[in-house]
Amino acid sequence: MDRAFSPCGLADCDSLGVAQGWDESAPLARGRFVGLWVSSAEMVEWLRPPWGRDAGVAVPGVSLVPRSTPGYKLGPLRGETLEELKTVIEQRGVEGTVGVSCERVRLGADGAVDRLKTNFLSCDIKSQTEEELHTQFQAWEAPTYRVEQLLSWLYERHVTSWDQMTNLSKPLRERLSQQYSLQTHELVVVKGSRDTTQKFLWKLSDGSYIESVLIPANPALYGEASDRHTLCVSTQVGCAYGCKFCASGLDGYKRNLGVHEIVEQIIAVERWHSTQPDAKVGEKLINNLVIMGMGEPLANYENLLKALKLLNAPYGGGIGARKITISTSGLAPQIRKLADEPAQYRLAVSLHGATDEVRTKIMPVNKKFPLAELSNALDYYQSRKGRMITFEYIMIAGVNDALDQVKPLSDLCRRLNAKVNLIPYNRVDGLEWDRPAEVVQEVFLEALIKRDVPATLRREKGHDIDAACGQLRLKTERGMTGLVVDLKT
Repeated sequence: MDRAFSPCGLADCDSLGVAQGWDESAPLARGRFVGLWVSSAEMVEWLRPPWGRDAGVAVPGVSLVPRSTPGYKLGPLRGETLEELKTVIEQRGVEGTVGVSCERVRLGADGAVDRLKTNFLSCDIKSQTEEELHTQFQAWEAPTYRVEQLLSWLYERHVTSWDQMTNLSKPLRERLSQQYSLQTHELVVVKGSRDTTQKFLWKLSDGSYIESVLIPANPALYGEASDRHTLCVSTQVGCAYGCKFCASGLDGYKRNLGVHEIVEQIIAVERWHSTQPDAKVGEKLINNLVIMGMGEPLANYENLLKALKLLNAPYGGGIGARKITISTSGLAPQIRKLADEPAQYRLAVSLHGATDEVRTKIMPVNKKFPLAELSNALDYYQSRKGRMITFEYIMIAGVNDALDQVKPLSDLCRRLNAKVNLIPYNRVDGLEWDRPAEVVQEVFLEALIKRDVPATLRREKGHDIDAACGQLRLKTERGMTGLVVDLKT
């Protein structure tokens, strides 16, 4: 090995690497057995203090376990981050590669250990910008026009293998396959609603499940024309923020999605669309994105922003920044950070309560960032962007649908130049909440309009397709779906 890391900071795809979507700033061991693979004994010696402490082996320190491919197992580790480890290696100038091995350990009834290990893969090609690819191709002394050809295969033709890239030479395709992975999401099920909303359940390379939802836009949803389609995109497997009404976090937080796993949701839906009987050759389906799927988008800030940069680029789909809405449950520091970004993305806040009392009851994040702090962050956002904010307000019967919420909500909207999108609650199996009666929804909407608050009421966008965020994934993981679906329809 003649390098510490590949350009993306990961290791060779055939033997070493980092688990897909791993958050480099998160502790390497968080409820998991984690081993660190390195490529040379020299690296082990350099990294022994402090990385081998509390290793959980018979003899305290570092365990060296030769692999079938060149490398050693260092660990398991407790608490350190991959980001910190990479810094140590770079500072010490040690040559070699490094990667993380994640194994979940389950003791069966007979006492046997069932280990489920993630694949070792380098960074995915769909996580690379045009500039990064140009740099890599220049290092390979490959013609730079090949980058444009590569990007066309990925984002226009939506190919799923290197061999499909027929105008790239075989040696270049082999080099790409050695440097990058080319992962695609496996479509497990697509459920269509009577009102044509469709939910997609995807299986990722590590066996995790995520969801995307395709919504035909209408004047009641963000004001787009009715011939446009919006894709609701996930950013995490599970969620750590524990909103009481939400299915996404019922099984806890698992991990952030990688850049490529966010991007692939859009590509995978376009790929699916191209196989439909009524699809036109070269027709683009998705015009708008709402980052409101599973997970808290701003908790996966760096991966999300890079994914959106790719999707906003002319080669990556050219979805305009003003046609992309980022949602958050109210992470005030990240809202301020987003305000300083040059791109003009729209911002939506999952408010769901106009007072701290109501909001804290259903959204634990309000304890850390109460309405006063959230409002100050949104004030800063407005001062930088000058764009209207959307308050998402899921209406839950007996919780936040009373008219006493109208005045504080109206006051907040006027202060922050915000509009309100009222969303009747989609029921989640096992949770106590329900949606208000339609008359209650309409009265609440009318009360806001009388106070000159721009407000819309979302009427039946997928109530019959397990549309509550994370519900289809949850049912699948718990073996409850029992669905028979023709994926071509």
